[in-house]
Parts: sequence; structure tokens; C-alpha cells
Amino acid sequence: EAWWPVDTRCVAYVIGVGDLPKGRQDAWGFPIHAAKRGCIVHAYDPTIALRQRQQAAAQQIALKLRKGRQHGNLTFHFAGLGAGRSRNTINSFGAIDGTVLYTMAELVAANKADGGWPTILSIDCEGCEWAALEQMAADPRALKILGGVKLLFLDAHLSPTMLPPTPRQFVVALELLFHRLGFRLRWLRSVDGFPADQKVADFLGVAGLPAGFCCYEMVLVR
Repeated sequence: EAWWPVDTRCVAYVIGVGDLPKGRQDAWGFPIHAAKRGCIVHAYDPTIALRQRQQAAAQQIALKLRKGRQHGNLTFHFAGLGAGRSRNTINSFGAIDGTVLYTMAELVAANKADGGWPTILSIDCEGCEWAALEQMAADPRALKILGGVKLLFLDAHLSPTMLPPTPRQFVVALELLFHRLGFRLRWLRSVDGFPADQKVADFLGVAGLPAGFCCYEMVLVR
């Protein structure tokens, strides 16, 4: 709460919703929280097996928000973030439809009539962040969009069983976020993940990062 932007305009992009355990909506906790705070929320996930469940859950959440006369709203998009269209891949949640992966600039352009540029951004997409951040670093349109983000939740996936960063992508992402965009790290924790994912990319292991976890969760503010 202490990091939440005080701007009157609130648009949240949630990249990666994840699985929905039967009878629970834990995966929707952050999108619901943002919508209840008055944000226009766009939630994205390209996992094929989860599409129908996520669409149904988003519709139920949006209905409850309207009935509760909340100021925000929530829309689910069967799409994902990347460097552009690609082949299908598989992660812990299932197969990803590579034909619905878009750059950040493309995602935002599709929502011009509904909220515009994000002020809050959450990215948790099982490794898609590395190629996406590399693409954004070279895209003037994406840089302008990121320049309006005040609060960034980022899951950095390091395991070779996911989509780990190359050395170049790792350096480009850190330089982009902390130097060019001026984000400050406010919170960090390691995440164990599934047992098969508890390892790190070779170049990070050589540099001294121990195995035994898959990812870092971090909160960046500006």
C-alpha cells in the first residue's frame, strides 16, 4: 500500500495470471485489488489450457465489481507479452500460444480506447520477461510507455527449465530498469518454485548465484 501511486489515473497491466486452483481465485488477487482501488485493469495470459477458466473468472470478477459499484474494472485478454509472435512453448502451467504474443507497444496500442498507458505493471510470465525487456530497450514506443509506469512488480525467472535470460538479456534488463528508467528496488525475495525448476542459468551459477530456487520476486518504484 505504501508504494501504490497516488495519481488519480490508474491503469494496471497484469502480464501473466497463472493457474486457478479449483474453487479459488488466488491468481486474481492482485488484479482484483487493483480494480477495487479504482484501476482499469488489463490482465493477460496466453496459456491454452487455462483460457476458458480465466475468461469465466474474469467475467465473474467484473460482474462483482459492477454490482459493488467499484470504480475500477477488469478485462481479460488471451494474449501475452514477448518480443513478437513466436513458436508455441511449454511451461509449468501448460502450452503457450506463441501466435498471441505481442510487444508492450502492441498491447498498449490495442487498448487506446480503454485506459491507455499503464501506470502500474505486473510481469510474471515464466521467463517471457527477458526477451520482452530486451525488445523494449530498443523500442522508442515502449520506452515512452515504461516512462509512465510508477510501480512495477517483476518476477525474474532464472531457471533453464523456463525461459532463462541470456547474458546479454540479463545485462540489458538491469541497465534498462535501474539506469535508463530510474526504478528503485523496494522489495525482493527468492521463490523456490516447482522442484524441477529449482536451478539457475549456467552463467549465473558461475557468477556465484546458488541453485535451489527458480526466481526472484521484486517490487520496483519510481
